[in-house]
Amino acid sequence: HCSAMYSQNSIYHNAVIKRVHGDGTCTVQYDGYDTLERKELSTLKPPLNRKKPTEAEIEAKKLKKAQAELLREKKKQKGEKWRQKQQELEVQREDEKHKWLNFKSKAIGKSKKGVTKMSIFQSSDIPVRQRSTVGTSKNPSSAANRWNVKR
Repeated sequence: HCSAMYSQNSIYHNAVIKRVHGDGTCTVQYDGYDTLERKELSTLKPPLNRKKPTEAEIEAKKLKKAQAELLREKKKQKGEKWRQKQQELEVQREDEKHKWLNFKSKAIGKSKKGVTKMSIFQSSDIPVRQRSTVGTSKNPSSAANRWNVKR
């Protein structure tokens, strides 16, 4: 028994020497595999001892896992905080938009007493033929007006 470097991953694995050649090489078979490789005798090492991990190593692994979990939790909380901040900003933008629309509607109502705002597309006073030519008519009195003055 010995350990030899496996050519696929460059890591030493336990192996059994199957044949020794006269040129200073040998054929090895890796434990648990059918793979045979030709290796130089000078590159072989004593078999690897596969020992159980110590208590300290087990504790170190547990600590590392706990730290990784804590880091994931922090990232998750940071992401949730960012999403909440984005939602708050969106609500704030909507509020500002509504404030402007309310201001605009109040300003129109206060500054033009006796005037109502009507859409040229919803007005029943204007025939359909004239609605399509709004703003293009040569006669200004026949063009639809956005403001209808109450008399």
